[in-house]
Amino acid sequence: MGDGGDDAHSLDRVVDAHSLQRMAASTDVAVIVLFLAGVGARVIIGAVLPVDAGLLLIVGVD
Repeated sequence: MGDGGDDAHSLDRVVDAHSLQRMAASTDVAVIVLFLAGVGARVIIGAVLPVDAGLLLIVGVD
């Protein structure tokens, strides 16, 4: 790892893999959690809501 240059390059590669060209922030996840905890989600059962900035669109699901 050394000077952190490899880490920065790895992070750039991860960000580039997302279709929105950014990673989801903790606030992005928090907004979904608040929604799911509220009355607006009272009829949502067993749904998967990925908060991944579109990563699954690029890499797919096994």
